[in-house]
Amino acid sequence: MQVSERCKVCFTTFCLHWSGGFTLIFFPNEPTIRENTERCGLSGLVCLVQQVGRLAVEMLPSPAVFHFLWEINAHLVEDGASVRTFGRLTSYLPEESKAILTSHHASVQHQVSVQTTFMEPFDPIIGAQYVTLGEIDKSEGCSEVTVRARVLNCVDGVDVALLQKAINEQRNFFKERDNEAGAE
Repeated sequence: MQVSERCKVCFTTFCLHWSGGFTLIFFPNEPTIRENTERCGLSGLVCLVQQVGRLAVEMLPSPAVFHFLWEINAHLVEDGASVRTFGRLTSYLPEESKAILTSHHASVQHQVSVQTTFMEPFDPIIGAQYVTLGEIDKSEGCSEVTVRARVLNCVDGVDVALLQKAINEQRNFFKERDNEAGAE
């Protein structure tokens, strides 16, 4: 990581140039950053980088948990929650940036709407399996649940039964781990 020479204790803009060419620009007028930078003197740059990393982590969305379409439709997932889900793409409405994923469970077909605004242009393959990562959006007055997708990947050819089994095994592992941690 190379740091611009413009960087001093009292600065307005600070640029970090990563080896990959990524530039992060922020305004360190946030009081805790400014106070710690002034207190640390020459090592203020290290404090600043640590605090920026901490602030970046706080701004990240929570990790998405796999949920099946029938769990999303049964309102077992709260509004705004980050989710990962999968299903077969049965329709796509480009004028509305809306895709429909479906899945069968217990002889019932479940479906969920996926808002594809963040992925436009989206070139769908109708009938293919897709995995999506996004946030749940429950509109008032409407019983339909929508996933505002950040990622929508075609995973055609994936063994869906094996994926469901893996998700259930992961849930069991996390449940056992949490029970062990709670017992200590």
